[in-house]
Amino acid sequence: MNRRNGRIRIEVSVPEAPSEASWRALLAALERADRFGIGSGEDGLIAWAVIWRAPPPAEPGERRSR
Repeated sequence: MNRRNGRIRIEVSVPEAPSEASWRALLAALERADRFGIGSGEDGLIAWAVIWRAPPPAEPGERRSR
């Protein structure tokens, strides 16, 4: 877990052959995050999620409603 710049980032290793129940639980947890993904790590797949403690900064060119 990493906390900085108003956000919390969590990373977890994904087992090589997760059960269907484990896979569904992981996806259910990830979909609750503000941003998430799955990528390759040194030892296999890594799932990550970012949760903003405050509204995230606007993307370049994005307009925020007031």
